[in-house]
Amino acid sequence: MTKRDESLTKSSSFTSQIFAYGISRIILSPDFIIASLLFAFVLTDKLANWGLVKSLDADALIFLATISATIFAIIITALAIILSFSSSKFVAFLRKTNKLSSIMFVFWMASSTYLVVLALCFLKFFVSANVPLLVSGLGRALTLGFFTYALLQTFYVVATLIRFAQFLNYFENERAD
Repeated sequence: MTKRDESLTKSSSFTSQIFAYGISRIILSPDFIIASLLFAFVLTDKLANWGLVKSLDADALIFLATISATIFAIIITALAIILSFSSSKFVAFLRKTNKLSSIMFVFWMASSTYLVVLALCFLKFFVSANVPLLVSGLGRALTLGFFTYALLQTFYVVATLIRFAQFLNYFENERAD
């Protein structure tokens, strides 16, 4: 592997992409703030025993897992479709204009968030119900918080698809001239 290949591989890792995108940009985004507020509310509800938030029983977990798996599949399909419309020249154009990483990262972030929701649902579904109150409340809060964040990330995926179409149109118009 050449130094250029190693550099490209390292710069395209998930952690490198997070730092390139900006951790503060993620934390200060409205979707992260909304998900964090929901997380705090659900955890407080469980610990204070208010009973305002429904427990995540088996039906609720299956519902969240089904929605997460479905949207995850749609996101991966959307990525496959946009990549199939892309010529190698268009991908090179996106890379040259520093847009390729930002487009791919949105898909990566949304997909990984849905996978976290699926993992939390499966963990909660298969772990015994006899867990301490704090762990139970934390699991419910994390699942609902991540699900909310993932759902809001879906809007960014849609916006990215629209941006991709605009870039493709611009590229095709430039090539035609």
